[in-house]
Amino acid sequence: MNSYYGRLFHFDHWANLEVIASLTSCPETPHKAVALLSHYLQEQWVAHKLLTTGQSTNRNDIVELSFELCQVEIPKLFAAWRGYLANKPDEHFETSFTYINAVGKSTERVVSDLLTDIVDHGTYHRGQIATHVRAAGGEPAKTWFTRWVKETHRGTV
Repeated sequence: MNSYYGRLFHFDHWANLEVIASLTSCPETPHKAVALLSHYLQEQWVAHKLLTTGQSTNRNDIVELSFELCQVEIPKLFAAWRGYLANKPDEHFETSFTYINAVGKSTERVVSDLLTDIVDHGTYHRGQIATHVRAAGGEPAKTWFTRWVKETHRGTV
C-alpha cells in the first residue's frame, strides 16, 4: 500500500507541475484557474495536518495563494507526503480516525480513503483548470494518469 500511495502522490506532483506549465502558456494567467489550484493545494495541507497531527484546520485561516506561491507549495507538498508515507506499514492505511469536518460535524474516515480522495480531488480540479486555461488562450495540461505512466515509466524518471 505504501508504494501504491507513493506512486499516486508522485503522479499528483507531476500533474500539478504540468498545470503550472499550462498556466504559463496563457497570455494572461486566469485568476479562477489559480484560485482552483490554490484551493486544491490548501486542501492537501488540511489533509496532511489531519493525518500527521490529528487536528482539523480552521477554514477561516485559509487564504488564497498567488500563482507564485502555488509554485512554491507544490514541491513542499510532495516532500511532505513522501515524508508522511515513509515506512508506513500496510495496516496503517486501513486504520480509521475521527475528526471535526469543515461543517463542524464529527466524521470518521479511513486513512486510505482520505489519501485516495485527496488525489482524486486534484484530478477533478485540474480538469476545471484546463477549461479556464483553454478559455484564456493557453494550452491545457494533459494530466491523465496513463500519460504519466508512459512519460515517466511509472514514475521512475
